[in-house]
Amino acid sequence: MRILIINIFFLLLCNRVSALPDTVTYWQVYLNGYLVKSFNENERNPTLTIELNKITKGEKLVVQYFRDTPCASCPTHLTFSDEEKIEILLVNGKGTLSPLSFDINRLIAKWNLQPHKYFEAYYFENSARNHKLLFTLKFE
Repeated sequence: MRILIINIFFLLLCNRVSALPDTVTYWQVYLNGYLVKSFNENERNPTLTIELNKITKGEKLVVQYFRDTPCASCPTHLTFSDEEKIEILLVNGKGTLSPLSFDINRLIAKWNLQPHKYFEAYYFENSARNHKLLFTLKFE
């Protein structure tokens, strides 16, 4: 009887695991070459907080986006919008495996001109403008 219960439990467990998706889209954020945070499509409220006093001139923010069906020649874009959904920065790239990078001081300059609560980082490919929210960026 005990073996039967263990077998049923094992079958149910295997059935549940095989029903899960085998790939998850994820992205990583680097600041000056150091991994700051990793995110995936299953996260709720992905947020990244950066301390302004630790940023120096010329520092690069890099977003590396990964999905299960890469495209080597697709135009890729990273856009930042303020809390009113106004696009304030656009970064262009080519290929889904290519990192998208920019000088973070460009965003800080926007922040200093008119302080915002946060910026939202969106990713999209081609010109479809099907924005995928990657993370909410906050400065302290």
